[in-house]
Amino acid sequence: MDTAKTYEKAEIKKLPNAEVEISVTISGETLGSLKENVLETLSKTLEIDGFRKGKAPKDVVAKHVGDATLLKETAERALQSAYPHILIDEKIDAIGYPRIQITKLAWGNPLLATLRTAVVPEVTLPDYKKIADKHYKEHGGGVYSASEKEINDVLLEIRKGKAHSDWHQAHPDEKDHGNHPDFSKEENLPILDDTFAALMGPFKTVDELKEQIKKNIAKEKEMKDEEKNRIALFDEIIDKTKAEIPNVLVESELAKMIGGLKDDVARAGVSFEDYLKEIKKTEEDIRTEWRVGAEKRAKLQLVMNEIAKKENITPDQNIVEAEVKKLTDLYKDADPERARIYVETTLINEGVVKLLTKKPE
Repeated sequence: MDTAKTYEKAEIKKLPNAEVEISVTISGETLGSLKENVLETLSKTLEIDGFRKGKAPKDVVAKHVGDATLLKETAERALQSAYPHILIDEKIDAIGYPRIQITKLAWGNPLLATLRTAVVPEVTLPDYKKIADKHYKEHGGGVYSASEKEINDVLLEIRKGKAHSDWHQAHPDEKDHGNHPDFSKEENLPILDDTFAALMGPFKTVDELKEQIKKNIAKEKEMKDEEKNRIALFDEIIDKTKAEIPNVLVESELAKMIGGLKDDVARAGVSFEDYLKEIKKTEEDIRTEWRVGAEKRAKLQLVMNEIAKKENITPDQNIVEAEVKKLTDLYKDADPERARIYVETTLINEGVVKLLTKKPE
């Protein structure tokens, strides 16, 4: 037997939702040979009366843990050792950790087990560049401006905000907002003149202030349109992409979504339990309602990854290193490897978006 190979046989069965089931056989000899290693590992962590930690003889350790526990620990060690070899030999592109079920286990006999794992699915993309070009021709390159009414509406809100702020500065002990003047009335607002404009920023005249507001409104319209069109573009690509979505990816997206909700609720100063009572739902209700959205997010990431692979879009490692350092400096408990995956994924996604939203050549 090849010394690198720690299993006898592996039979692969494809399952729905991009999963495979691996029926693996490990010889009794291999199982027995790992027993000593497991005992050595256990001896380093166990505290047994009459012996210094890590110094108890192996037969004493074996008696202390019991034969059933020792057999189970050895079987798990054997499967952990065999699993990477199976993935390489069978060319399985696995996602995450397998679910293990041991079906036969006894000293001196072959170990039989089934390993069930998600795999990276085959993704069949549509002609995404053609779809992107169509969307750009239909929605891209627009000209955005602002009407006089829109500009004046913004100016009015700015004047109301200034009046409100000035009143509270002049009446610091007033906590009841109902006591201040009616700022919908012109006489209670600051005069719109060049002096007012200068207070709002580097403006010498009201016309300069208006011009900046006009640019801001136009830019906001452009950004909203770009976001709307980007969503429509990727919705069409997702709809026309064929791929089985592994449950593990859907569950991962659900976990992120629920985690984000819990963070938002906590920032509002409310416990998640009280929030659920308020909306009369359980966490499982929310998970069920959001599952379709999680499936869409998981599929979107598969689409992004596949396009990046086809277009050879890779992140600049200097930027990756700098961003990972920022994250780990900001969040001291952050796992550097998870931070790296997050940064690389974000940069790859940005690269794909940039490719598909640029003006066609």
